[in-house]
Amino acid sequence: MTDAELGQHKRRRRHALGPHSRGHALIAGLDWRTREAKVLVAAREELTAYVGGSPNNVQKALIERAARLTLYIELMDAQAIK
Repeated sequence: MTDAELGQHKRRRRHALGPHSRGHALIAGLDWRTREAKVLVAAREELTAYVGGSPNNVQKALIERAARLTLYIELMDAQAIK
């Protein structure tokens, strides 16, 4: 192997997102055009509308948590159907 080949970093393949992806990896690795992102955004919007449109900080944290859990459940359902 040449020096140029040794110094060249290999591109890391992005692993598929799934229900057992770590939380920070799930959100960081999310392409906002995908079905998963649309589920997350829709859950946030529905819960925000439910609390009246302007949630306080505690409600924002709970909405974020519930939206992530909704996404995890959707991913687990999709995996179970396969």
